[in-house]
This record gives sequence, C-alpha cells and structure tokens, in this order.
Amino acid sequence: MTLTAKTLEKRLNEIEASSTPEWTMKVKLLLTKLGNEKGYEVAVTGEGCTWGAKGGKGSEWMCDVIWADLSKDKSLGELLRSIPLAAECEWGNKQNVWDDFQKLLVIRADIRVLIFECNSRRAASRLVEEFKQQIEVFKSSQKGDKYLFASYVEKESPPFFVEKYVYSC
Repeated sequence: MTLTAKTLEKRLNEIEASSTPEWTMKVKLLLTKLGNEKGYEVAVTGEGCTWGAKGGKGSEWMCDVIWADLSKDKSLGELLRSIPLAAECEWGNKQNVWDDFQKLLVIRADIRVLIFECNSRRAASRLVEEFKQQIEVFKSSQKGDKYLFASYVEKESPPFFVEKYVYSC
C-alpha cells in the first residue's frame, strides 16, 4: 500500500506553518506518521526516526524520509525488503531542488516524492517538465517508476499541488 497524489495533496494542504524550518519539520512529521500508519519503519532527518540511522536517531539515511519494509532474520536481524517511499523536501533555489531530485532519480523506491517551493504554478509546471525529461534521459529509469511532485506556491490557495508521473519508456 502506497501514498496517492490526492492523499498527499490533501494532507499537505492541512499543514499550517510560518517559516521554512517549521514547514520542513511538519512535512517530515506528516510523512513519518503516514509511513508508521502503513506499518513501515521510517528513517527521517530530525526527530521521529525509527530505523536506518546508523549514526543514531535523527540521522539522514539517503533521503529526507525513507519508508522501510523490513523482514526479521534470526541471525542477521532486520533485512531491508523494499523501500515503499523515498522523499526529499527542498525549499531552496532551483539548483538545490535539482540536487535533491537527482537523489530520488537514483534510488530504488516504489514511489519517489519531491516536495519543493516555486514562485508560481507555471514555474512549478515547467520544473516538473524538466524533471520528466531527466527521468526519460536517465538510462537506469525503469518502466513503472512512480514520482509525486508536490509544489508549494505560497500565494495560491490551496498552496500545494501534487502531480503524479509514471515513467513508461
């Protein structure tokens, strides 16, 4: 069971925050809560990390948020079966957003989520089109790779819009 664009958009638009650090924290807490509700262990930067932080709770494990489907082995302990979700949250400039997107491009996850800020819906749409072009050019993209692009435009109501993209070769 995974996260839908409609659910993500609804839940993101319920968040109230007044600063970038507060937005980041609340978005990560939301994704952590959703992952835990679905029965996954969650690795997340900051508080709320339940798995994957070799350096201790709160360490980043590849992305800002990872949902981990684990199996238990008597001799080896927890083994990673799959990554149902990998997410990056970036409020910085376009280059910072691109840097985080490329982390998602290379990770194997059932669904990849990029949450980012833009000045307008039009600018967000252009950026998502660029991401789609990068996905198509990337030789390791596989048919069925799923992405959710959640753009935040402060002056819009509601401020979040989520677009789903599935790579089809």
